Amino acid sequence: MCSNIDIWLQKIASEFQPVDYDIIHRAVSLAQLTEQSYWAQSFAMAEILGNLHLDSTTLAAAILYNSVQHAELALEDVSEHFGPHVAKLIYGARQMASISEFYQAAITSTHYQHNIDNIRKMLLAMVDDIRVVLIKLAERLCALRSTASKQLATETMAIYAPLTHRLGIAQIKWELEDLAFSYLEPEKYHRISSALKQCFPEHDQYIKEVITQIQNVLTVTQIKNLQITGRIKHIYSIYRKMQRKSVGLEKIFDVSAIRIFVPTITDCYTALSHMHTAWQYLPDEFDDYIASPKPNGYCSIHTAVYGPQNRIVEIQIRTYDMHAQAELGIAAHWVYKEGKHQPVDYEAKIAWLRQVMDWQQEVVKSEKALSDIRQMFNDRVYVFTPQGDILDLPQGATPIDFAYHVHSDLGHRCCGAKINGNIAPLTYTLKTGDRIEILKSKDARPSRDWLTTSLGFLHTSRARSKVFHWFKKQSQERSIPQVDELLNKEKTIAAAAPLRTIKEQYTSDINIHGVDNLLKHIANCCKPIPGETIIGYITQGHGVAIHRADCINALHIKKFYPERFISASWKNKIAKYYRSKA
Repeated sequence: MCSNIDIWLQKIASEFQPVDYDIIHRAVSLAQLTEQSYWAQSFAMAEILGNLHLDSTTLAAAILYNSVQHAELALEDVSEHFGPHVAKLIYGARQMASISEFYQAAITSTHYQHNIDNIRKMLLAMVDDIRVVLIKLAERLCALRSTASKQLATETMAIYAPLTHRLGIAQIKWELEDLAFSYLEPEKYHRISSALKQCFPEHDQYIKEVITQIQNVLTVTQIKNLQITGRIKHIYSIYRKMQRKSVGLEKIFDVSAIRIFVPTITDCYTALSHMHTAWQYLPDEFDDYIASPKPNGYCSIHTAVYGPQNRIVEIQIRTYDMHAQAELGIAAHWVYKEGKHQPVDYEAKIAWLRQVMDWQQEVVKSEKALSDIRQMFNDRVYVFTPQGDILDLPQGATPIDFAYHVHSDLGHRCCGAKINGNIAPLTYTLKTGDRIEILKSKDARPSRDWLTTSLGFLHTSRARSKVFHWFKKQSQERSIPQVDELLNKEKTIAAAAPLRTIKEQYTSDINIHGVDNLLKHIANCCKPIPGETIIGYITQGHGVAIHRADCINALHIKKFYPERFISASWKNKIAKYYRSKA
């Protein structure tokens, strides 16, 4: 917890541009109007996030988070005074409370479906902006620092610690694990802690000796900007090694670790070569995470040697960039400096999305919960625009569905698609993590084949509806002149036909339902005869034209002027003789 807010603000002022510092300062002033316990934790959260080198928007959101969560500060007010981005981060962090609900459901093996919607919202918030997750992790770390809660510790070990591991944020991971371990296994924690304290002075002196010898060994390499540090390993990591090897603390020789920082990858392998030349190394303890990075992006060389006094020493060799990645993890991709929003690396977002999905499967212990989570992902796919924005579409969606989801005009002008940089057919089924670029042309237009379900061009009803509407509009635009031509023909025929002709066409044998004494004439296009089903069309100034009900012209006109059609039928008694259609 930051004990002196003014000192903290002075430190922040030196790292941010005035406009960004102003946002943080105003957030501090507003938060201090609430109860001290709320804003004190908020500042502690902001301090944690500041150590991850995050932007002013994130720090402001962290400072105001508890005021919104507990002190009834409205998100609308936050949005008005600090902008929508701050409000969105706070909203997303609040949505992540669903994690705890889900974990409790997983323990009891009930109520999974109830949480599915909340989990989806939580995941989408996480994927949309990683800073939401970091705020939540900072909140959890502050809670563990101040509250000895077994439930918090259990959730931390099951959910939050694995999440920080997935994100590669060592700064937060180790402290979360040690605090949770101290609450869950207090006797084991204190046993290891006490043993380390008893031998720490000796360990501290030994680490200094090792660092001095390594500096001497590497002097001949002339590596510039070389740095060597040493530390005692974290308690929980020592405990895990004891568990993994089924031995006591006295058998764990490498409780300390040396880190060598160098500028380049070439320097890493140069330093490694000299370490293995100076001391015998343990082949089983050697790992090259530069050649084969961990899934969370971690890169480093790990080796263990028989160092001074023939004691085992673990050595990690990495570049400064690798160290930043190891400490900050994926947060390193969301670093904002000098008020400029740096573009988010697309590959980092994809890696993050996949990590979250893998993490969900690790967290869920119940087969039913796992089935529900998989079903949740199975009915949606999460894909990227060329700009790195994330869209979710129904499972089975195609590039054309994607195009219409973005904009109707993009769908209408779609002539091709690139998936992950490669040309793909328009019937391609999108997969989570795909990056879609729609190729368009001003001369392109929808194809009627898109509406044929069996061909697989469209999956979503939204896209199908937009394509159908496009064809209907085109048909209407082409048909209006034809309709006008038909109407003009009706007028001409009606005007030219003498009254004894109308009688001969048996108009007296026709009833116009609900209306009497209307002038009627038989339509020349279909010439209905008694007995055939008929319908009446009210012309402009020439009475009612009688058509067969299935007359193609009448049906066509009815699409545009349905209000002019009325019911008609033959009378029960009709003339015995009538003119043939021929």
